Amino acid sequence: MTPSVIRSAFDWFQASFVGDLKAEAEARLSKLKARAQERNTPEPFEVGLIEMFVQPKAHGFWTYGLTHPEFDILLAPKAPPGAPKASVRLSAFGCSHNNVAVLWEVAQCCLDDLGDFLPQCVSRADVAVDFQGWEPTPEDMAQVVCPASYRATHGSEAAVGSFYFGKGQIVLRLYDKSTEIVLKKKVWVPDVWRATGRYDARLPVWRAEVQFRTQVLQELGLTHLRPCSRTPVSCSHTVLRGRRCGCRQMTRPRLAGLRTRAGLPFAPLPSMGSLSSVPRGSPSS
Repeated sequence: MTPSVIRSAFDWFQASFVGDLKAEAEARLSKLKARAQERNTPEPFEVGLIEMFVQPKAHGFWTYGLTHPEFDILLAPKAPPGAPKASVRLSAFGCSHNNVAVLWEVAQCCLDDLGDFLPQCVSRADVAVDFQGWEPTPEDMAQVVCPASYRATHGSEAAVGSFYFGKGQIVLRLYDKSTEIVLKKKVWVPDVWRATGRYDARLPVWRAEVQFRTQVLQELGLTHLRPCSRTPVSCSHTVLRGRRCGCRQMTRPRLAGLRTRAGLPFAPLPSMGSLSSVPRGSPSS
């Protein structure tokens, strides 16, 4: 059977920011975080026109974690000089259900409501290609030639479900996406596949996913996502380019139609979008 690509898209995008959190915003976040810890449940928090949730605990060195199905905002107002004070992360769900460029603008507008922040660097970008008609085997993967010394597999001897090449700044993962979405209860993913018109429910879906981190993105000068007008499959050729941010010119009327409770009402576009943003800056893991 000839392999066929179902869709190619960004699966994760994350950027770091420097700047200052507004005092009134920090005071509200501190109270809501304390309440969330007492009740052991996230507390709702209006950020501009979007309802997010303050988590009881933010992972790593971050002080506050604000979540939304489509994106997260992490804040560390007391971080040392040179360290990021904020991070915006577009989720796999958000990238799959929205035009990525519009989603990125919305996330940055939310960050602007919280304080005065400027882009520092792109800290992570994942590009995924979902395909059918070929199920990689250990014999196939043993023939892969690449500089990565780290190689690993997950699964049983009878059925290897994932292959890893490299770790750190560049990672390539090939894995059985059909099995993964069942294990992690990602019930929304098949709908994204069906929307492309190329999905065959009788066949398993595998994913090839490349993760890029800050250092390699900066070395390659890949700091901006330029718009791509190609079809969802061929738009994996979307490229990153360094360019000044245009997101801050987003006006309130453009946000006026957003729902604040049930998510972002953008038409599903199962393709790579464009992100206007993020000049080079200091590395951030």
